[in-house]
This record gives sequence, C-alpha cells and structure tokens, in this order.
Amino acid sequence: MLMRHGLLLLVEISFATAFRPSLLARGNASVAEVLPPPAPPVAPPCVVCIKQARHSTPFQSATVIQTPRKFQPTLENLRRMLELGAFTLACFCVLQWRASATTTSPPIQSPHLDLDASLTVCGVGRYQLTIALAIMLAWMADGAENVLLHNMSPHLVDALDTDEISLADLRIFSHVAMACSAFLSGSCADSFGRRPVFCISCLLAATFSLLSIFAPVFWIFCLCRVLTGVGLGALVGTDVALLCEFLPVSKREWVVPFLYVGYVVGRLYADFCTAKVYPLVENWRAPFLLCSVPLVPSCLLRFGLHETPQALLARGLVGHAKFVLTAVAQTNASVRSTSCVITGGRPVKQYQGLDFRNCLNAGFLAALRQNHLERVLAVSVLAVALALGRLLDSVTPELQAHFNLHGNSFSSPVWFAVLTCLWCALSIGMMQTGFLAWDIFIGGCLISQGVLLAFSYLWQIASPGWKSFNLLLAAWAIAEGMTSTPFYAICVRMFPENARATSMGLVDAFFRSVVALQPFLAADLLSNLGTALTAAVLGACWLLAAALALLLRRLWEAPPQPEEVDVSKA
Repeated sequence: MLMRHGLLLLVEISFATAFRPSLLARGNASVAEVLPPPAPPVAPPCVVCIKQARHSTPFQSATVIQTPRKFQPTLENLRRMLELGAFTLACFCVLQWRASATTTSPPIQSPHLDLDASLTVCGVGRYQLTIALAIMLAWMADGAENVLLHNMSPHLVDALDTDEISLADLRIFSHVAMACSAFLSGSCADSFGRRPVFCISCLLAATFSLLSIFAPVFWIFCLCRVLTGVGLGALVGTDVALLCEFLPVSKREWVVPFLYVGYVVGRLYADFCTAKVYPLVENWRAPFLLCSVPLVPSCLLRFGLHETPQALLARGLVGHAKFVLTAVAQTNASVRSTSCVITGGRPVKQYQGLDFRNCLNAGFLAALRQNHLERVLAVSVLAVALALGRLLDSVTPELQAHFNLHGNSFSSPVWFAVLTCLWCALSIGMMQTGFLAWDIFIGGCLISQGVLLAFSYLWQIASPGWKSFNLLLAAWAIAEGMTSTPFYAICVRMFPENARATSMGLVDAFFRSVVALQPFLAADLLSNLGTALTAAVLGACWLLAAALALLLRRLWEAPPQPEEVDVSKA
C-alpha cells in the first residue's frame, strides 16, 4: 500500500511539473496575472506568467504558457493510464518480493574454473573490438544527448511552441531518469546477466530517440526524450562490466578507458549537427535524426554478441560457457578449442535465482557484505568532482556570447575534442609505462584547479579574443583527458567482479545527478557572483578529489577479489 501511494504521488508530481511549467519558474516569476479573455473568444485562454527583465537569462523566455484547455481531457486520460500502469507495476513488484521471500532455488553445482586463463588463451581480437565498437557507438549518442538539447533549445522554442524553462526542465528530468536507470540496471545486470540489459537498454534508447523525431507536440517529445534517457542511463555500468568479462585481467585497465573517446566524439558530433547541418536544412528534426543514427548499428552489433562466460557459469551453464569461449577464440583466430583450459582454479559465485530480491543481493548488497562499500563511496566522490568539472564543457556557447566571439564557433569544439582524445591516449600510455592511475588523476585535478583560476581571471577581461579563449579550452581539455581515463581504470581495478555493474551504475548515477545541475549553472553564469561561486565550488571539489585520491591510494594496491564459493560443501 505504501509503495502504491508513493508511485501515485510520483506520477502526480511528474505530470504537474511536465504540463504546468509555470510551477518551475524557480522564483524568477515576480508577478503573475491572469489575462482577461477577449470579448470574442477566438482562442482558448491561457495563463501567462510575466517575469521582470533583470531576472531574464538566455535560458528563460519572457512568458510561460500553460497547456491549452482543449488538451486537458487527453492529458487527464493519459494521467489515468499511467497511474494504472504504475499501480500494476507496483503490484507485480510486491508479488515478486513476496515470492522471493518464501521460495528460494537451491544453488547449482559447477566445477572449479579459471576464466582468466581461458580468456588469455582466447586472446584479444575481433570479438572484443566488436564489443568496443558497439559500446562506443552507444556512448556517442549518450554524449550527444545533453549537448543536442542544449544547442537546439532556441530552435525548439519556435518549432514546438514551448519556452526555455520547459526545455531546461526536460534536460533535468532526462538526467534524473538516467541516474535512476543507471542504478537499477546495474543491479539487474549483476543478477540476470549482462546481455539482456546490454541489449534492451540500447534498443529502448534507439526506439524512443527515433520516435521523438516525429513528435507532433511538446509533451510527446518530452516523453520520448525521457524514455531515451532511461535507455542511455543503463549503458555505462553494464557496458563496462560486459567488456571486462570478455577481457583478461591484464588487459582491462588499458582497454576500458578508451571507451571514453566515444563520449567525446559524441559531443563533437552533436556540435557538428547543430552548427553545420541545421543551417543547411533549417529543420530541427535533422540533428536529432543524425544523433540517433549511431544507436541503430550499436543495437545490431549488441544482439549478435553472446552472454559473458562468468554469468553463464554463475547459473551452472558450463556447456554454454564452453561454447561462448570457443566462439570467441574462433572469432579472434587464436585457437580452435578452449576445453583444455576450463579446468582447475577457483569457483565463481553462485546466484540463488532470478527474482527482484536476489537482484539487489547479487549487486549492491554483495558489495556491503564483502566490505567494499568504502571503495564504491570513494569512487563516487571522485565521480561527483569529475561531473562538476565537465559542467563547463556544456556552457561554451554562453562563454562565446559573453566574450562577443563571433565567427566559426565550430572550431572550438573540434579543438577541444581533439586535445581531449590526445590526452586520453597519453594518460593510458603513461599508465602502461609504470605510472599509477591515482597519480595521473591527482595531476589532472591540480591542472584543472589552475584552469579554474585562469577562468576566473579571464572572465574579468572585456574582450579576450579567440586566442585566449582557445588556450583556456586547451588547458581544460588536458585536465579532462588526464582525469577521465584514469577514473575508469580506477573503477575497473577497485570494484569486485560480481558487483561491478551495480558499483559502476551507482557511480554513474552520482555523475548524472550532478550533470543535471547544468541548467542552473548556465542560468547564473552571466552574473559576477555566479561566476565567483562557480569557480570556488569547482575548485574546492577538485582539491577535495585530489586529497581523497591521495588518502585512498592504498585501496589501489589491494584490488578486491571476487567472492569464492566452495561448491563441494554446498
């Protein structure tokens, strides 16, 4: 009953915020007056909220128009349908929870296996390259999501008959949906297997991203983009866990960080679509279509992959695991059979069934039982600092407008993306030559602190010019490249195997929750007080991240081992 009322309240709040944008004016609406209907009622009356001129920002228009009355019956029916669906989902979850509490499946016996030796014999080749390509294509769409909504906001206002406040709220709701999806999908991947979540999340994102292109009204567009965010939020934790389980331990820390290049290329791709493609076609649907295209080949590649051997062995499917290892070896053209190495070694963790409670037990609660919570919280704090630093990447158009930099604005994103990818590759190379990921991460934090000081100084200059502005972007690209790739290496090293997807999902949820604050940062960026506070907060977070990395460096020296289960005593 409590769950039902909570879900109903959540649905009520969501619809109140989605279809009554005047409630989210955030204090900027100083005077609200209802316009009297004209003598001949030509059009349905609307409530208009007038704001003072001194509070207006580039992200907020002068009026906020509510939903016309003719759409109220449709919205009421839709609200009732969603309430019924939420109630049905709540009943299903309660029944599953009660069933899992009363019946448990016995553990499945399996032989002692050494997956690392098997994967070493299989080698690293075309199969792992296919996985990395599928992941990078999906991460391209993830990186383009927020940049695309941010850059296309002025054009969507006229095309969908909405306002800037509603679009800012849409970006916030999308990132909140990503954060919730990241945590829940990680637990599902640790319990039900990697491949179902790996495929369904990308299919969900691709479907609703393409459907949003044909949205006739704004609220349908909002619904499709939020559901797209649900699919994109489930990518990071599951993708990293699946790729790690197809790689030997010695190769994980330098292959997985390269996935971040897809995120950087996605942001550049979104900038290209808005700066070059939209002026040619003058249709807002074209950039959204182009940014949704990478999800289609990613889905095709994902559905052609196998479940990870570790997830199959956890369910007792030894024969299927041998088949997958043989397929990987044949694809990589290294050996024809891997049956000789599927002997000896430690047993893998046994899952006790496929239900909602075991979903949490196999993921987040497993990290608690194994005393790895301090690792998850430590990396989560680093993720918060990393996310706060990346907030400056999405406000580049506001910086250019403030400095009166007119011209080829697309050159700055290209310069930034190229330098970021270069420093990502250099940081990975340094990690392979003896440097620790912690040391490189600390160096990136200190460099970014200097960039923030330069940013505060540059903000006081009236007309800095393109040279100084590009120099600032170059320094920030160095800081991002030297912190992002070591961050993923730290996550791969520190998280246990049987809870890696949940741990990565929790860290990604923290990250996306902070990125959701970007509209608030952009709204206050034009004031001197907002600039000073932004630099102070970001600087403090970066120094805190560096100090925390120094204090917790000992965790790197003792990587967690997966939980071992003696099946002979079961």
